[in-house]
Amino acid sequence: MNELQIFKYNDTEVRTVMRGGEPWWVLKDVCDVLGLDSPHKVAERLDEDERNQIPVTDSLGRKQETNIINEPGLYKVILRSDKPEAKAFARWVTHDVLPAIRKTGGYAATPMTDAQRRRLEIMERNSRARNAQIFERLAAQYDGTFKQILHAYATKELVGEFLLPLPSLPERTYTATELATQLGVSANAIGLITNRHNLKTDEYGQWFNDKAKGHNKEVQSFRYYANIIPVLESILKAE
Repeated sequence: MNELQIFKYNDTEVRTVMRGGEPWWVLKDVCDVLGLDSPHKVAERLDEDERNQIPVTDSLGRKQETNIINEPGLYKVILRSDKPEAKAFARWVTHDVLPAIRKTGGYAATPMTDAQRRRLEIMERNSRARNAQIFERLAAQYDGTFKQILHAYATKELVGEFLLPLPSLPERTYTATELATQLGVSANAIGLITNRHNLKTDEYGQWFNDKAKGHNKEVQSFRYYANIIPVLESILKAE
């Protein structure tokens, strides 16, 4: 049986499990502390003797295979992070947690001082401000729906809630290809008809930012509401 022990690093839960008398760390928790994305990719860069998997029950009662890493693997992951928090986390692991586990079999964190708590709050505010700046820089590159979404998330980072509304779709939308399949014509024909009859309006759909096929850049494309189908059917019959 793999019994997890949960430690608190600042306000982040860090889970460990004992294997062979040594603690193994849940990789996702370590990545969360260090600001590393894609824990499964981080695991792939470790040697086989530095990583393993165990079944962990999530909040919904489902058992999922979870990556864990041993002490050498932990140090390699810490070195991958350029976040200032990495050094503090490494000190916490090597000076507090590991010595306590080896001496007593467990670790109990001491309460944070007021100065430590204030420092943590400042770090969190600075982190949110940096995230908001990233969203705003991205928003400057787009128009329409995507721009609105990025502005909304920027304000959420700063104040903790959505002050700007996220765009909502009143109904399902269809691509030109999907309409063409239903109507038995080509997607190019749908585009020609809607352009010729000025049907790309708010009444019949919305503009969205999509990725162009084979490219990384975003392009604007129009998606249609279902109410355009009888209009297109009527035009096709007349033609």
